[in-house]
Amino acid sequence: MEGGEFPNGGVDKDDGEEVIKSPWAEMADGIQAPPVSAAEYLLGALSMNQEYLKHKPWVVDVIRKKSILFSEIEPLSYRIASALTKIGFQKGDWLYFVTYEVALIYVVHIGVWRCGGAVRGCFQKEGEDEFQRQLEETGARFVLCDRETAGPIKRAIGRLSWSVNLLSIGDTVTSAISIEGMIDKDDGSTFPHEVKFNPREDVLCVPNTSGSTGKPKGAMHTHHNIISFLENMGGPKKLEKAPVTGDSLLSLMGNFSVGAFMHTSMAIIFGYTLITISKFNKHSFMSHLLSYKPSSISLYHYVASWLTRSGELERHDLSFLKYIICGGSVFDISTLKKISSALPHVKIAQSYGTSETLVVTTTNEGPTPSEGCPSIAGLRQLKDGDGEDSRIYTSAGVLFPQVQGKIVDPDTGHALSRGSIGRFLLKCPFVMKGYLGSGGGKKCAPVVDLDGWFDTGDNGFFDESGNLYIVDRSNLIFKYYMHQVSPIEIEAVITEHPAVLAAAVVALPNPETTSLARAYIVLKPGKIVTEDEILQFVAGKVIFYKQLHGGAKFVSRLPINSGGKLDRKALFDIAMKEKQQSDCNGLQK
Repeated sequence: MEGGEFPNGGVDKDDGEEVIKSPWAEMADGIQAPPVSAAEYLLGALSMNQEYLKHKPWVVDVIRKKSILFSEIEPLSYRIASALTKIGFQKGDWLYFVTYEVALIYVVHIGVWRCGGAVRGCFQKEGEDEFQRQLEETGARFVLCDRETAGPIKRAIGRLSWSVNLLSIGDTVTSAISIEGMIDKDDGSTFPHEVKFNPREDVLCVPNTSGSTGKPKGAMHTHHNIISFLENMGGPKKLEKAPVTGDSLLSLMGNFSVGAFMHTSMAIIFGYTLITISKFNKHSFMSHLLSYKPSSISLYHYVASWLTRSGELERHDLSFLKYIICGGSVFDISTLKKISSALPHVKIAQSYGTSETLVVTTTNEGPTPSEGCPSIAGLRQLKDGDGEDSRIYTSAGVLFPQVQGKIVDPDTGHALSRGSIGRFLLKCPFVMKGYLGSGGGKKCAPVVDLDGWFDTGDNGFFDESGNLYIVDRSNLIFKYYMHQVSPIEIEAVITEHPAVLAAAVVALPNPETTSLARAYIVLKPGKIVTEDEILQFVAGKVIFYKQLHGGAKFVSRLPINSGGKLDRKALFDIAMKEKQQSDCNGLQK
């Protein structure tokens, strides 16, 4: 960082490592997660505000036009728990689910938790081999699907060495027990009243990692993890009628994601309606947004990038929107500027979290930016100098009360001072128990070091006010000769071109330079631009080693992984196949 940007910028402290604490750190000692199950905690919070919430939808499935009211959570989950017990579900059992449904499935989750069980879901378009692998990891005896996912799920079940109870949402899956039918027929007589919980050890949900470094891993979260997270968010909370009435969040999250587990729980704590589109379609997205008029929307990076360049924000009255919530990726400054320009009344809220840690920062209530410090729609931003190699970063916010962080040199492990970029490590009570191993066992490798620090695998830095800035994932960085290059930074530049809708950059191996940056670009409808024009555009904005030495390719779409993020591994595989074919053609000539 340039001198003058940070009081301690770039200088290691001599008096020990610098641990960054939350601006609310003094509250940490007063936050104690009660020793109860997550279901008991959530239902207790719900009862506090039932007078305001009883007629309000908790979750809404946009595609199926179905919803669950807050008042239905307790009685429906009670009957589900009873019905599951009746068919043999016991404490410690797993429900594995693959379905597009995003309303009833969340009540099923709570029903499973009331039985002392755990849930794990999966991206619906994974193949039967991956379903089988995850089923063998959990050892699940209960599997839930729907009409669309039944085929590969049944084939995966057929390969298992144990029998499985097949359940379904909807009554169109042959040989499956309908969840709706179970609810209708059950009288609650077999509800498991005597289940004993160990909140710190008992697992209740296992979101999958995005699989950016290999097969998706299951991150095991306990009752204590989830409750600690909600306590750090300010739960349980006695609500007032006025702010509760219209609060709603439109989301594209899959029901298997870590975001779904967090938001369905937070909706109960804070009384907002979670409206979910389970299948993203850019042609219908705006009509859904205008139909439901949510106060907030949660956007993946690729959706936000498309939306800001599509012209849709300028064509419609979006005065009902108050917040746009960003997470899951590092947002480029170009996209944020376009959102802010098109929707000046909207505040952008950004956070940082992973499947392993849940969310650990927020920009919503962080320190006010210091005088002269610029911001974009509420997001603090910092620039690392004024030269051609400079870059603007936007903050992911400050740490929650019980979260501590530090930045270390990835090679030496030595802690760095504020303003220095390095690997982000954190410590908090809602880091996962561990990765799921075979048969539901914990993986042998520890997930934290001896002092309790978890390595996020992300690069970032803290400013003088304790705001965290995530630069990029450490495994994305590549080298051009001796220079480190971030693909995210180049992508942000490419998307500034008026003809570009979306872009992704991969590193092609090269024996001379180590790597060459190649871009894959989706153009806006009706726009035409040449590869050379793109290369020249980028060259005019970045230093030489960040240029597209590997060229640019135009594609109709970019691959998206199960976590709703750019599938960089799939794109790299495509690039390598093209390179091999090109090399082969060159040899033949």
